Amino acid sequence: MAHEVKELAGRTSRATDRISEQIRAIQGAADVTVMAITKAGDTIREINSIGNVVATAAGEQQEATRRIAESIAGAAAITRDMASGIVSVQTAATSSGATAENVLEVSLILQNSPTS
Repeated sequence: MAHEVKELAGRTSRATDRISEQIRAIQGAADVTVMAITKAGDTIREINSIGNVVATAAGEQQEATRRIAESIAGAAAITRDMASGIVSVQTAATSSGATAENVLEVSLILQNSPTS
């Protein structure tokens, strides 16, 4: 019976060693899993940060586009006003030219008419 107890103790010891090896393997796998999850979390945070930067840049680009559109609209309004002013100046110049021609004609008539 002592031999059986000794054999049972040996098998128990070997089984305990195998269980210890399996526990170490599971702990190693758990450590690798924790590191992978930590790395995935870091990557997700980095992607989130990049997304925030892109969103901010898109908002700034939209604001810049809006300001450019406002500037173009303002420049177009100034151009219309200038064109209207040029037309007014042209009309006034044409009218002044016609008046000058009339004055010249009257002046020539008066110059050529006999004085009484």
